[in-house]
Amino acid sequence: MRFLIPLSTLLALAVAAPQDIDFDLVDAAADPTSVPLYLGPTVTAENVEFTLSAAIADVEADVSSDPLPQKTNDPASTATLEARADSCAPLFGINASTPDSFRADPNIASQWSVASAPSGYKQTFSGLNAASNAFGYMGFSTITTYDVSQCAAKCNGKAGCLSFNIYFERDPPLKTCPGACASVVIKCTYYGGPLDATTAVNTGQIRGDFEIAVAGSNGYMSTSFQSVEGYTGPTYLGTASINAPLDCNNADTYMGSKIFTSGAFDPNLCAAACEAQSAYNLKHPPANRPPKVCHFFNTYVMSKNGVPQGQYCALYTEPWDATYATNKGQSRGKDLYTISYSFSFFNTTEPNCPLCPGDVDFAKANAQDFCTSYLSYEPSTVSKTITVTPSATAAITVTQVTVVTSTLEASPSVFSSASNSTLPAVRAVKERAVAPASTPERMLFWCASHLSYVCSAVDTGAVTSTVTATASVDVPTETVVVTSVAVTSV
Repeated sequence: MRFLIPLSTLLALAVAAPQDIDFDLVDAAADPTSVPLYLGPTVTAENVEFTLSAAIADVEADVSSDPLPQKTNDPASTATLEARADSCAPLFGINASTPDSFRADPNIASQWSVASAPSGYKQTFSGLNAASNAFGYMGFSTITTYDVSQCAAKCNGKAGCLSFNIYFERDPPLKTCPGACASVVIKCTYYGGPLDATTAVNTGQIRGDFEIAVAGSNGYMSTSFQSVEGYTGPTYLGTASINAPLDCNNADTYMGSKIFTSGAFDPNLCAAACEAQSAYNLKHPPANRPPKVCHFFNTYVMSKNGVPQGQYCALYTEPWDATYATNKGQSRGKDLYTISYSFSFFNTTEPNCPLCPGDVDFAKANAQDFCTSYLSYEPSTVSKTITVTPSATAAITVTQVTVVTSTLEASPSVFSSASNSTLPAVRAVKERAVAPASTPERMLFWCASHLSYVCSAVDTGAVTSTVTATASVDVPTETVVVTSVAVTSV
C-alpha cells in the first residue's frame, strides 16, 4: 500500500534533517522485562496481563503531562503464579544427565522437527538451544506434550499476545525424587511482540552447581497484523523506518518520537500518542505558525545491541510511502540500534492534504479517465423554455437551444443581458468514497478535497442535449428568429 508522496516527486523534494533514532530516549527508557527460566519446583505458570484501554489511558496522560520528548510509560500489568504438586517430573524419555546429553537427545529432535505452525501462525525459527528474550513478555505455562496447538490456544486467549516460544527446559531435580539428576519440562512462553531467531538468546543459566539448559526451541508468530480504527494500514516496512524529506511546500513533517517499554506491541498506543499530541498542540499553538497536527505514524520494535528495548513511535504531520523507509538502523559509539517489525499508519479521519505545485498539470496530463470516474461525471439533461419579451417594434422567436455542459460548476451567461432569460446552473459533481483501481500512483491516498479540487480543474468531456422552445408576439414589425444558441460551461 502506498501513501501520498510518489516516486515521481522524489528528486524534486528538498531534503529534511534525517529522523535519527533518539538514542537518549531509548537509553533512558526502563529495561524490558527479562524472561525467566527456572522459578522453582512449584511454579508452573506465570501470567502478565495487558489491558489496551489502561495502556491507552497511560499514553494520553503521559502526553498531557510530558509532551515530546517521551518519558517511560508503564502500562498496567499484573502477574499471577500457578503452583504444581511437588512430584517427580516426567523426563519424556529424554536423557538429561548432563546439559550436552539433554541438548543432543534424539527424542527432542524428533518432536520439534515435525511440529508445524498452527492455524493463524507462522514458524519463525526451529530447533534452537535457546529460548527467546523478546519484547512484550506475557508469561509462560508448562504443558505435558510438545503440542504447539496448546500454546497457540493459550496465546489466542491472552489480550495482546502476538507470538509464542515452545521448548524443552532442563531444570534442577525435585526434592521428592532422590537420585534424580534433573527434571525436564516443556514450556510455552508468550509475547506481545515479534519473535525471530535473533530473539532466541537465552541459552540457560547456572544455579549453584546445576546448569539449566534449553533445547528444541521453536518460535511462532501470528500472521494477522493489527489494525487501527480511522487509519489506513498497516503498511509493512520490515527492518526499516521512515526517513522523510521536507514536503512539497518545504515544511518539515516530523514531530518527534516516543517509546513504550512494557506491555504488548500495539499500534493503537501510537495512535493514542498521535491524537493526544495533536490535542495538546492545538491547545498550545506556537505564536508565529499553525500548530502541528499528527496524521501519520511509523511504529517498530527498537533493539539496542540485539536486545529489544520497546515499541518506538515516530509521529508525522503528513503520510509517506514505503519508498521513504530508508533508515535501517544507526550506531552511537559501540552501541548498535536496529529496527524490526516496522509498520506505518495514515489517519484518514482528518487528513492533512497540502496541494503541491504541479498537481493540477499532472492530472490534466495523466488522469483524464480517472477524474471522469472519480467525479461520477453524469452531465444533466437541461430542458428549459426560454421566453424573451420583445420590444414594441420586434419579436424574437427562439426555436432551438443547444446546451453543452462539463464538470465545472458554472452558470452560463450568454443570456445575461435579458433579465428573464437565464439557464440553470450545472449540477454539482459527486465524489466517490473510494477512488477507482486505476488511480495514478501520484494520486494514491490524496484526500477527497484534494482529489475533488484537482479533478474539477480537468476537462473530462462534454455531453450535448437539445431542447426546443418557441415564443412569438404578433406585431407588425419584422420577426427575428434565433434558431440555435450554443452554450458552453467551462
